[in-house]
Amino acid sequence: GVVGYRAIPPLFAETGRGLAPPGFTVELPDPGKYAVWFYSYGILDGQGYESSEGLPSGARVHVHDIVGDRPLPLVDWLAASRSFAGESAVSVGMFETARPGRPVEIRVSGLSRPAVVGVAPVRLAEVFRTILQLVGILVLSLFFAVVALIVLLHRRSRQVAAESAG
Repeated sequence: GVVGYRAIPPLFAETGRGLAPPGFTVELPDPGKYAVWFYSYGILDGQGYESSEGLPSGARVHVHDIVGDRPLPLVDWLAASRSFAGESAVSVGMFETARPGRPVEIRVSGLSRPAVVGVAPVRLAEVFRTILQLVGILVLSLFFAVVALIVLLHRRSRQVAAESAG
């Protein structure tokens, strides 16, 4: 439980979040893949924002590399959803950056009212490592519990046999 309690929250940590419209800028600390999350219910600066379940039809997310002055393609190959700490979001796409410290601008067109949008690194390897670690801890714990039970039952059966013989 302690391992899961410590390992799971960092997997949900975002690089940045803001309202769209109008949009916001976030600096990406590391190169790699980043997911854009659209919140059906999200909290920003202590205020809750509620919107549709998923990006409404006609709405589009735009990611713009400010330094390179070019749009970054948003690939929506994997639709994912997450609920954590009372918030719920769906992934609307993923983009990649090759250089650390790049500021990108996130904008959403086609929304009638502001919604919370977040940017987070894609951490599939860390998620699988954490799941494997938790499953391993569970399997080892069950294994040692079963071994202890067998040893205790064996000891008890020898004790009962000795009492009945003597």
